[in-house]
Amino acid sequence: MLWCLGLAPAPVRCGSGEYRPPVAFFATPQSANFLSTGLGGYVGVGYTHAWQTPLSGHEGDRWQLGSLGLFYRPTRWLLLLVRGGLYQRLGAAKRQAAPRILLSGDSLHDVEDFEVHAVVLLWSGGAGRRALSFRLGMRLPNTNQHQGMGTNTSDLFFSLHWGMAVGRVQLILDGGVGILTAPLETNSQNDVALYGAAVLWPVGRDVWLGAEVNGFFTTRHVIPAGTESRGVARLGGHWQRGAAGLEVYGQIGLTRRSGKLGGGLLLTWWLPW
Repeated sequence: MLWCLGLAPAPVRCGSGEYRPPVAFFATPQSANFLSTGLGGYVGVGYTHAWQTPLSGHEGDRWQLGSLGLFYRPTRWLLLLVRGGLYQRLGAAKRQAAPRILLSGDSLHDVEDFEVHAVVLLWSGGAGRRALSFRLGMRLPNTNQHQGMGTNTSDLFFSLHWGMAVGRVQLILDGGVGILTAPLETNSQNDVALYGAAVLWPVGRDVWLGAEVNGFFTTRHVIPAGTESRGVARLGGHWQRGAAGLEVYGQIGLTRRSGKLGGGLLLTWWLPW
């Protein structure tokens, strides 16, 4: 799962009220673009039908329990993020005839690889509410490679993010490069293209609708195992009450390995200062 992440313009204003945007925005922290200085995070669960593991090649229904994210924005020019998952499980309904990693039993389970990101605001458009930011991220090896549910590699991500407000609607576009370590090959990597687009629309003082597309793709003809193209499209809503919020979303995979249909639920919090 790869996402859009950056810093964008000030929150949308409508009439005399100010809309406070959601914190997690479907666990791909789009809304961190709109946050004031402060500390926040999310915890949630997710489900994906017909998801394929990156290494073993097994396919089944994936449950993500205990997805976590922590945002820290000390100044309006800098955002820090840590995210990952405490538990994921796959019911392996389909298995490769010759899986890359031999497994026993009918299901797999593991933690998720954690990620650390820093986002720097490069330019803010002021009254026009346009902004450009740069993200540097790293995925850390935490998963068990013998389970095959994660790559257990150190990967780097570099991307630029452009955001603007059109009336009440917030828009984000991003693109960049990911350097993915080939988990089953020595001294090998795959440089992939990152992409993303998101829309956030306030429909009331405490309710937002959001949509996003994000992922990465490779142009190589011979693709190292574990670095194949993946992407998802999500649609959902966010309800905010004070410092806490609730997000619900549905998703569809954009590649065969990303699963077919899925969804999730997130509890969020944000403490501005």
